Amino acid sequence: MNSSPRPSCKASCRHILETEVPILSAVLTPHQFHDHADHHEFFRSHMVTKGKELAGACLSIIREPRGRRLGRADD
Repeated sequence: MNSSPRPSCKASCRHILETEVPILSAVLTPHQFHDHADHHEFFRSHMVTKGKELAGACLSIIREPRGRRLGRADD
C-alpha cells in the first residue's frame, strides 16, 4: 500500500497553503454495506454525527482570529 497523499489531497493542501483558506470535507466509505434498514439507519446516524463534527470545526475556524488560525501570533 502506498502511503503518499493522493493528488486531490495534495491539491487541497497546496490550495490551503497558497490561499490561507481552509478546506473541510467529510467522506463516508462504508465497508461491507448491505442494502437493508439496519445499515441505512447506521450510516444515516453516522453521517449526522460527522456533519455535526464538521459544523463544529467550521465554527471553530470562523471564531478564531485569522492570524492565530495560521499559526501567527502577530494578528
